[in-house]
Amino acid sequence: MLPILPPIQAPLQVELERGVLTSGIAYWDVTDTTLEEKSSDSALGGEGTLAVGPGRTLLIKFGGLDRIVGKRKVTRARIVFQQLSGTTTILQGAGRMLAPWSEGPGRSLAATMLAPAPTDTKGPKPPVWASTWRERHAGRASWQQAGARGSGDSEAISTAISTNVNSLVEIDGLAAAVQRMADRPLENAGFQFRFDTAADLGSSQAREGRPRLILELEETASITVESPDLSVEGIAKGDGRYIATVHNVGGEEAQFGGGWSVDGRPVGDPISGQKLAPGAKTTFEIVRPAAAKDADPKTTPLRFSVAAAGDVNPRNDAAEAYESGNFVKVSLSSDAAAKLGRDPAGWIQGQLRAFNDVYLTQSRFSFAPDGARSRVAVSGVSVGEPEAGAVRLEGSDIEADLIADSRPFFRRLLTALGLPEAPKPAVSTVTPLTSVDMHPGIRGFGDTRDESQVPPRLAIPYEPYPDRLTDQNPPLASGLLAATDVALLNGIAPALPKIVAVRVFDSLGRTVPEQEIELLTLDGATSLGKFKTQSTGSAIVTRPFLTSPWETALVRATAHGETSYAYAKGWTLYDTLARGNRDLAFLDLHIDLPSTQIEKGVDLAKDRIVSDSAGKPAADLAAITDGNRETSVQLGAKRGDWIEIDLGRDRTVAEIRLTGKLPKKYRAVGYGTGQRPDDASPLLIEADSAWALTNRGTDGWIPYRTPPARVRYVRLIVDVDGGGSLSEITVTPGKVGN
Repeated sequence: MLPILPPIQAPLQVELERGVLTSGIAYWDVTDTTLEEKSSDSALGGEGTLAVGPGRTLLIKFGGLDRIVGKRKVTRARIVFQQLSGTTTILQGAGRMLAPWSEGPGRSLAATMLAPAPTDTKGPKPPVWASTWRERHAGRASWQQAGARGSGDSEAISTAISTNVNSLVEIDGLAAAVQRMADRPLENAGFQFRFDTAADLGSSQAREGRPRLILELEETASITVESPDLSVEGIAKGDGRYIATVHNVGGEEAQFGGGWSVDGRPVGDPISGQKLAPGAKTTFEIVRPAAAKDADPKTTPLRFSVAAAGDVNPRNDAAEAYESGNFVKVSLSSDAAAKLGRDPAGWIQGQLRAFNDVYLTQSRFSFAPDGARSRVAVSGVSVGEPEAGAVRLEGSDIEADLIADSRPFFRRLLTALGLPEAPKPAVSTVTPLTSVDMHPGIRGFGDTRDESQVPPRLAIPYEPYPDRLTDQNPPLASGLLAATDVALLNGIAPALPKIVAVRVFDSLGRTVPEQEIELLTLDGATSLGKFKTQSTGSAIVTRPFLTSPWETALVRATAHGETSYAYAKGWTLYDTLARGNRDLAFLDLHIDLPSTQIEKGVDLAKDRIVSDSAGKPAADLAAITDGNRETSVQLGAKRGDWIEIDLGRDRTVAEIRLTGKLPKKYRAVGYGTGQRPDDASPLLIEADSAWALTNRGTDGWIPYRTPPARVRYVRLIVDVDGGGSLSEITVTPGKVGN
């Protein structure tokens, strides 16, 4: 995804880092790897570190620079690496890469655990298309000189200088190279760097300390239409031929040449001495042998590019297709075309690069370590009435800021690739409980977290409840394509596991033993099956209660006179199957059941004494127990700050409810008379209050059923910096021992 930049300042500084928010949008288009002479046939991309030093070449690419830079001029560009180990390392050489390369697939724990023992004494072969010391695309294309040292592999950047301060390696003097990468996006193959001593740097896959590209930009004069401006609108496919359409969207005649290339190398006869009048179009063809039917589309890139004297906008001078990929037409309404200006096809090609290079490539999971296999090319663009079979864009689909990713366009491209309609959040007439997903993809459902480092047999928590494994090392959510969509695009049949091991937990993450669970249709009218948990809180379900990834069942359980609900979603089971669990899958259900009978209508916190970690007077804190939701108290802004209610004497607490502008994460603990806060026991844990309010909240309140604790003091602790406010807290007792 690309950031929406604020209005220009002089100069404007933009910082790009994989997976980090920039102006509210996460940026993902970063790839990197190390080429190592001693491991000349090993692909080293996808690791958390980049090893540098003698006999090694570091490659890194920041994509999407054309839309980030926009019409601005790059006045300064520098890359900052975090040095993780080794002595101070100094830059020996820098270059702008001329030949495309690939970091290869990400590292997957499942692939490592399930991989067969190697039989070749020479070691495993590198993944096809990944870069090694010998090859820029393993099994397909070699470097001109091993280690990417050839003149056709890279071009030296004489202005590059480096400093190493406080373990930060900064390489400056890259402005001209970045400007060219922005001006010619399909030629952007990134950088290479060589260092004099052995060291480890953080890679774009690291959990922290990832490489950063820092740009300083200045406004430039707008492009004049009284000049030639060639736009390669698209590449069509038919009968072994590929046809590129070139349109002069400028105001003067263009004199130009050009040609075709495959994987960065010229093919066919070059084109020269061509002329094209303003507003005119022409086409160029090439005949290619048929690609293998099972070829991975990313390994079959075909490009057509032109170069015209005086062309004012080189960014639209090339288009790319994939010989074994998909080809679509795009139909624009007149309103959409008007918003896009004189070169709608240029905007479409820019969006298409983001879709192919980011949304398809960077949506990575254990079963798809290099993302979705699909690739898409636009074969033509029409304006006016809808065209049968074409991807349609209306004016309302076009963002006001044209550099922003067009998710409506991307969703329609996914439909054109054959994905079925996405499931909508389940709505039941039985309960106000909703089912909005925690980390949805661009189609509004599913999970975008890369769980590659989670053992395949373990369940992934799809709701923000306590989980020891992922709490310590949480998978990173991309916000790109959901795992379900990537699995479907990669040809995994939409089936569900044959047997499901269901584990039932309460809101604290404790198992719920000996509990009867019923699964129903969303209207509650039809039972899909019942089971009872064992003493471990789990049950084996052999009768399928869901038959499709697009189905959702309502889960119902009753304890101490209270009925609670949850949802079981088919897509979570399909994702589990995609991770390799075809016969047996784990499904975790969280149900907020009471531990004792609730004494409704009683509020133990009403008008009780309140204190906090800042030592404020009790009168200043009384708003949270005065019964008035219009008043509130500001919570501490630091993690660990707390606010506490004295219930007057030890009571058995059954339920706590909170309302206000709550921090994202918090917890509540309780302790009795004569005890210290260090002796407190947990009452509730919240990992995402916004999600809880949306999915479990009622009229602005978030309820929590607590374990059967007998306490006098209830302490709410902030678990994230930034603070928040609490308008009201209610504490309801259980009907025993009070």
